[in-house]
Amino acid sequence: MRIREKRLFGLALLATIFLAGSALAQNENGKKPDFPPFAKVSEGFTKVVSTADGKPSLYTIWTNKKTGKILAELPRGWSNQKYYFAVTQAGGAIFAGLQGPTRYVYWKRYDNRMALIAPQVG
Repeated sequence: MRIREKRLFGLALLATIFLAGSALAQNENGKKPDFPPFAKVSEGFTKVVSTADGKPSLYTIWTNKKTGKILAELPRGWSNQKYYFAVTQAGGAIFAGLQGPTRYVYWKRYDNRMALIAPQVG
């Protein structure tokens, strides 16, 4: 894996470790929810504004500078979404702008954990 690709998947893996969402916390049976409310989980975290115009990006990212933790808030319907990551180098090298490695990925829940799955499709 190239350094840029490692960083992309490293960020995704960090986000899975600290993932919390209010959609997952709801339970129809009236039992105690499996997860605490997002408001409680995100205490001490600051929302990252990743676009100049403030429009939403793919995921809402929250960071806690004190602890170095990251939260990723997945959108509604996340379990049915598939993504295609196409990596390119923006500049600074002779191969800038050329398509690099690509990944087809999706999120999957395993009990109380999340995994970013990249199936072997080749």
